[in-house]
Amino acid sequence: MGNDKKKTNSQSLAQWMKVAVVGSFQEALKKLGTLMTLIGGLILSFFYFRPFGKNQEISFQEFKIKVLEPGLVDHIVVSNKELAKIYVKNNESEVEAQEGLGIDHHDFVRVTYSSETDWVSVFLILSTLLLAFGVLFHNKERIDGMLNFGKAHVTIVDKYAQNKVYFKDVAGCAQAKQEFMEFVRFLKNPKKFQELGAKLPKVFVGIGAARVRNLFKEARKCAPSIVFIDEIDAIGRARSSEGYSGSNDERERTLNQLLVEMDGFGTTAGVVVLAGTNRPDILDKALLRHGRFDRQITADKPDIKGRDQIFQIYLNKIKLSHEPLYFSKRLASLTQGFTGAEIANVCNEAALIAARTEEAQVTMDHFEAAIDRIIGGLEKKNRVISKQERRTVAYHEAGHAVVGWFLEHTEPLLKVTIVPRGTAALGFAQYVSNENLLMTKEQLFDRTCMTLGGRAAEQVLIGTVSTGAQNDLEKVTKMTYAQVSIYGFSEKVGLLSFPQREDSSETSDK
Repeated sequence: MGNDKKKTNSQSLAQWMKVAVVGSFQEALKKLGTLMTLIGGLILSFFYFRPFGKNQEISFQEFKIKVLEPGLVDHIVVSNKELAKIYVKNNESEVEAQEGLGIDHHDFVRVTYSSETDWVSVFLILSTLLLAFGVLFHNKERIDGMLNFGKAHVTIVDKYAQNKVYFKDVAGCAQAKQEFMEFVRFLKNPKKFQELGAKLPKVFVGIGAARVRNLFKEARKCAPSIVFIDEIDAIGRARSSEGYSGSNDERERTLNQLLVEMDGFGTTAGVVVLAGTNRPDILDKALLRHGRFDRQITADKPDIKGRDQIFQIYLNKIKLSHEPLYFSKRLASLTQGFTGAEIANVCNEAALIAARTEEAQVTMDHFEAAIDRIIGGLEKKNRVISKQERRTVAYHEAGHAVVGWFLEHTEPLLKVTIVPRGTAALGFAQYVSNENLLMTKEQLFDRTCMTLGGRAAEQVLIGTVSTGAQNDLEKVTKMTYAQVSIYGFSEKVGLLSFPQREDSSETSDK
């Protein structure tokens, strides 16, 4: 067992060294190519701007009449009895000039021509070329991006990466984590699964067709590897039955290429394909068939136990006034329905509040203030509220608390506040979370009564009602509609369940 582990580590190290060496060699080739391009440009510019004489071929008869007989030949050199080099006495332009003056051939005056190089012009030309190549070299990454437009921009994460995330860093979704750990075990020891006859499933938790090909090509090079495609519904939406249509052509070509690539994978390819989406219901059916994404892992919001574990992870990174366990259980009960990202935001917001008040440590008061801000919004300290409005809000929130206290099937009260927050909330109440999956008719009825307790308190104690109960009426309407039209709790309507509206299934106050 130890030898196999050492062998695996050696293979991984060898693969990493291979990738590192090849990458360094490719980078050196790119730099060498840039240097050679610069040198080649200078050489071409030198020959381009260098003055050359005109070459003109003439027949022997023409040479005899125009050059030999007029006495323009200085001497002739014969090489290997095959090649004769003829040296003329004067330049052609010199002869033409003196013939134009009517001077006899025997009285020609020797004229010497010389050409001087304009070094200022040469310097300007070379400076321009160097500047152009400098700009190209400075924008090399941008140009490479344009040239690599058809390639997928993938992020390769291996055991030598700096930002590594381990399974111990993930909490609040034990079942989903167990599913993903199975894929890692398959990649580490595929023979064990294959000997039992098991096939590795693809899982889904905007790139073009060319980029899809490049993506899977890179994955095969790095095998064993995991390909993760986030927000796959951007390209995996169900195709139209009417064929290609306008802007959807590229998306459908991308989807087709993805289907082709996934069909080409065998169970020994060592590549696991994962994808993430919030809309699995709109994905194309071909993506969900056997051999493609044939397993779905649902990452639900964490329950109170999961939130406790997530808080313990993030609380270890904060300087606290007590141990993390002192905070985690209470914070988990205060954050019903929070996701992992929202829990991280609570911890970060609490640390910011502590720093703003120049505290040395983060206390429970800071966490409660952070939760209030995330749930209700920023505290409106500058909002002017009249005494009558404050009195109305206080009676309203007290009505919720009193009715909830006396009813049997309501959740215990945690906190009531009349501090204005957000854009409209003048106060709100928090209750201990009830995460039961089933609710009885009596529980729904008591929750309805508690929700209307604020409006009833206004009517009894003040003698009138205000618009502050508008949100309460919305919640009651949803709960009542669900009891009658979905759950069959109405004796007059009967045991019927009608098609649900998008907002009708919300029977609990989150």
